[in-house]
Amino acid sequence: MIRLYLIFATLAFSLLFMFYKPEGEWGFMFSDMKLNPQSWMYFFFEHLIVVILAVVILIDSVKYRTSLWLFVVIEFIDTVDYCLTYGEPWTNSPVTWNVVKVSVFGTSILYETWNYYRNL
Repeated sequence: MIRLYLIFATLAFSLLFMFYKPEGEWGFMFSDMKLNPQSWMYFFFEHLIVVILAVVILIDSVKYRTSLWLFVVIEFIDTVDYCLTYGEPWTNSPVTWNVVKVSVFGTSILYETWNYYRNL
């Protein structure tokens, strides 16, 4: 039943940004990017929706729990990254958080695949 409430929450979050209409611009702590508050909240809730759906998938999963937990953590960090940097690189390095998260989760999938075939 909790999964249904979580899924309902994702639908509600897709509406919440419409009810908050302050003026001005909102920025990010480590970025010069500015968005109007509705856009900022829209993108924030979109990130939050992915975190919630990842938890919904994880709740009753029997297989691949480590990779699914990793996905939840990655998406949570991605939400924090959005709030702080708007997804811009943390340093002058060409390696961004997007590259790191795809690499880490891809490695996790390779490990799960290797483990699956090893135990056949």
